[in-house]
Amino acid sequence: MARKLKVLNLTGCARMHKTPDLSSNVNLEQLILESCGRLVQIDESIGQLTQLVFLNLRFCRELCKLPEEIANLESLEELLIDCTSIREVPGLSVSNCSSIGNLTSLSRFSLENVEVSQPHLEIRALVKLEHLSLSGCKLLKKIPDSIWNLESLVVLNLSHTHIAELPKSLGNLKNLKILRMRGSSIRSIPSAIGMLEKLKEIDAEFCQCLEGTIPEDIGRLSSLEILKFSNTTICNIPKLPESLLSLHIGSNSMKRLPDLSNLINLTELNLEISQVPEFCLAEEDSTCVDMTELGRDPSPSLTEIQSFEGLEKLTVLRLGELPLLERLPDLSNLKKLTKLDLQQCHKLVKILGRLDSLEDLCIYGCNSLVELPDPSSFKNLKSLQLRDCEMLQTDQVWVSKSDTFDTTPNVTVTVKYVDVATFRWSIATCIKKPIDDDKCLDNLACP
Repeated sequence: MARKLKVLNLTGCARMHKTPDLSSNVNLEQLILESCGRLVQIDESIGQLTQLVFLNLRFCRELCKLPEEIANLESLEELLIDCTSIREVPGLSVSNCSSIGNLTSLSRFSLENVEVSQPHLEIRALVKLEHLSLSGCKLLKKIPDSIWNLESLVVLNLSHTHIAELPKSLGNLKNLKILRMRGSSIRSIPSAIGMLEKLKEIDAEFCQCLEGTIPEDIGRLSSLEILKFSNTTICNIPKLPESLLSLHIGSNSMKRLPDLSNLINLTELNLEISQVPEFCLAEEDSTCVDMTELGRDPSPSLTEIQSFEGLEKLTVLRLGELPLLERLPDLSNLKKLTKLDLQQCHKLVKILGRLDSLEDLCIYGCNSLVELPDPSSFKNLKSLQLRDCEMLQTDQVWVSKSDTFDTTPNVTVTVKYVDVATFRWSIATCIKKPIDDDKCLDNLACP
């Protein structure tokens, strides 16, 4: 084969049981064997590929072992063995410590959904490792102690494992920026989390064992931008760093919302709390400013949102599973709102205000709704979805000839509109054009 070959991609070679002799391809830098479903053996000549920097074995589900010669790949930077049957990696296992130093160039190691257990994983010497994903390693119940010495680590993914505890030595990962433990068995967040000064993202959604109080030390994370605690059993969240851009919180055990008044940079807020006595957007608590997206709050106790004052930068408003919500404030001050999504607000009667920037309006399951925002303000509306809004009258699904469409010729826009008789939404593609007379959306001529 060509001695100058640098990339060999054999993805999806379903009938290949063993890789070919690669000894003549000494300049090979990338070897991609992804989704070779019947591959059971890697030829030992792979150890001669001293220039190899990328090895992808993802979804080689029948591959159970790697040749010992793989420990000779001193230049290897990325090793992906996700969804394989590999149990040990020569050079990274306790049973073969003599060769562990040979893979010290490794910067990314991904073994998602691999049945590896803690005693067979020894990665202490991977001093350049930046990305480590153990997601889906269901046999992993304890984090290998060697991980806490990886000072170069930037991304650590422990999602969907049975790991129950994060040790205090977590604070050693000074360069960590992303910590993901989604759907894991984590029970608590240690105070050492506050030592991770560069941390930008914490994802602990669907950690149903996560309970108690999040330590106040999380407020010291001045670089934190994304925090996800939805579908947990935590009961209290302390004051959070104002650097946050996205916040997802939700727990049946949470009796009150955290103080969000300092989150002046927040762009996304997703609330999923079963019982909330107070809502941070009540008139007296309208200091949550500069938020450009408000997420869902399925609290059955919430009957009214008094004010959106101070949220002039809001671009997306989502409220769902609010069966007792009867009233929304006038939305006219939300000058930048482009998406309004209301679902299962069974007692909501009116939506008031002008929405000149609105592009996407989705209302589902609001079966008491009788009044929409002023339709003459729908200058930029591109998508309209109404479903199961039984009380809404035909004249509410209406557009004005002067305000709704501009006169730009041959511009297509996708309109999702409703059959006003049944309120079952349908989809049509229309040519954007001026309207001679005021018309209902269901009467627009759409091919």
